[in-house]
Amino acid sequence: MSEKETWIERVKETIDVDSWNRFEARYTQVLELDDGKKSSNVETRFETNYSKYFDLDTWLNYHVGVALILGLNKEAKPLSILDMGCGSGLLCKVAMAMGHTASGLDVSSPMYAGMAKVLDVPIVVKEIEAFTPLGADLGQYDMMTATSTKFDQPEFRFNGKPNWGVAEWTFFLKDCANHLNDGGRVYIKLNKQAHGGLYMDDATEAFFKQTAFSVDEPRAGHLFAKADLEALEV
Repeated sequence: MSEKETWIERVKETIDVDSWNRFEARYTQVLELDDGKKSSNVETRFETNYSKYFDLDTWLNYHVGVALILGLNKEAKPLSILDMGCGSGLLCKVAMAMGHTASGLDVSSPMYAGMAKVLDVPIVVKEIEAFTPLGADLGQYDMMTATSTKFDQPEFRFNGKPNWGVAEWTFFLKDCANHLNDGGRVYIKLNKQAHGGLYMDDATEAFFKQTAFSVDEPRAGHLFAKADLEALEV
């Protein structure tokens, strides 16, 4: 059995799978009120798009992979971690199984809240918006993560705002530095844009690759150091 497979089994042993399946069965009925169609209700429409996260095996495989890339299984001491855009909180659950403390942050969603409750992952309800600080009450962390990001594509929430470019990302990452402990890091794993690429434009791609101290090209992962983010000019 590979290290990844071993960790998938270890994490799954910490999850009440029966409770997860019962919640999925109940909540699927809520989503089926729209017969699988796009709802005019923003929240239900949002959740219909992300009901895929009930597939525990698929997303455990994904999030354990992220945790191993970050070396969370090899850290000498426990880290405090905040996962931004956490969805179900599954990456937090993986980090917790590897000995760390973790909490999540995402938009208001009864589905996400129910998933996180089953996983016993604490989450904060907050929408990440361009040029808006995360807030002094958010706390301090050793690592902040955001994987398969969507908050940088706000049109998905039907508010007509443009996708993030260099200015928006600069503001956000510099603000993240305010919530990092000394030696802290930020990990961003981008999602595909509507045009199929990973970056808004060439300038955004150059910014990410110049600012990150480590870039995982195949997986679109970018690791940033606190000091480098503090040096950014907004």
